[in-house]
Amino acid sequence: MKKTNNKGGEDKIEEEKREESEIQYIWKEDKIQEFQGNLIQLWKMEWSALKPGEKMGKLNEIITAAGTK
Repeated sequence: MKKTNNKGGEDKIEEEKREESEIQYIWKEDKIQEFQGNLIQLWKMEWSALKPGEKMGKLNEIITAAGTK
């Protein structure tokens, strides 16, 4: 049997893990920006037109949407 050096395979796995981590970071950054945009949009709405329960409902809707996308 020929002895092989698996260092190249380990490097490839580490590189794939690093790329996956970068993708997850970018995805999280996108989600944060989307969430902030939704909050700003909500903030700009006419709050006087919404009843207190509607305000919480709208906030919960945005938070839920941010967590599920």
